[in-house]
Amino acid sequence: KGEMMDLQHGSVFLHTHKIVADKDYSVTANSKIVVVTAGVRQHEG
Repeated sequence: KGEMMDLQHGSVFLHTHKIVADKDYSVTANSKIVVVTAGVRQHEG
């Protein structure tokens, strides 16, 4: 969700866009660009 919010902040410079976050790859159907992010959950300290 955090990555999606980062992309939304930068998307104000695009004319047409749709940014979604999901665990199901079927939401990427008919997409021109797909960004897949991965990482380890951070722990406090």
